[in-house]
Amino acid sequence: MKNPVQLLILGESIKNLTNIQRIISSKQLPIELHAESNPIQTFTYLKNARRKFPDIIVVDLDMDIMDGLEFAESFWLEFHLAHPETVIYLSGKSFPLLEANEIENNPVIADFLTSPISEKVFNENIIPHLNAMMSRHQMVLN
Repeated sequence: MKNPVQLLILGESIKNLTNIQRIISSKQLPIELHAESNPIQTFTYLKNARRKFPDIIVVDLDMDIMDGLEFAESFWLEFHLAHPETVIYLSGKSFPLLEANEIENNPVIADFLTSPISEKVFNENIIPHLNAMMSRHQMVLN
């Protein structure tokens, strides 16, 4: 595949990042992984990521500077017209019941993933999006 799927991990713990790296490596997935810790710096990265704009973003709901919902809303306002296929997953230790409606009705948020992200959760949630993106290149993952 000429262009690997671009996966951006934002604000995640080292454990979560390590889990995702291990899954990608063990499955030999055609994914280019980029990790960021600061959502403000991430917007600068995204504005400059012309050729390697993320296809999938996994963002921690509980970041300090800007929480995951704020990031998703800002992403929608700034980038959805130019990159409508980008998918965002929020992650956290538990599903935030107070924000449930906001999460479920946000057009850019695909789902909420409980941290740490296990291989089972990765396979059930992220792999289907990877397959959809790669079907254009006639590649499907098991």
